[in-house]
Amino acid sequence: MQPNDVMMEGSFEGVAEALRAEITTAADGSRMGVSPVQWNSWETVGVSMDLGLSNNQQTFQNASRNRNNRAVQGLLSGINVGNQQILDPSDSVVNNITATGGVSLQQQRTGSQRTVIEK
Repeated sequence: MQPNDVMMEGSFEGVAEALRAEITTAADGSRMGVSPVQWNSWETVGVSMDLGLSNNQQTFQNASRNRNNRAVQGLLSGINVGNQQILDPSDSVVNNITATGGVSLQQQRTGSQRTVIEK
């Protein structure tokens, strides 16, 4: 905080009361008051976002155990076409898709505090 000295004439008690300052008396008899901090509004200075998506794919071969598909399974089992494997009609593919995310705010605020010194 930046100090800002202001000279005022008037009652020490009146100024201290107006500022809601807590007054203390030193051993030499001088008095001083400190006001509570008056906070300004929060200011958002940054935003961070984290997003994630994952897929856990499982293939279950012969999931239905259907005997009519044995001939097809024998013909197509293990045949690769590019990056894809041809599946038997009795096979099952399960996709477990998970999405995660979060938002984080960076915030700050300023305030002022007043000191009253009896002269």
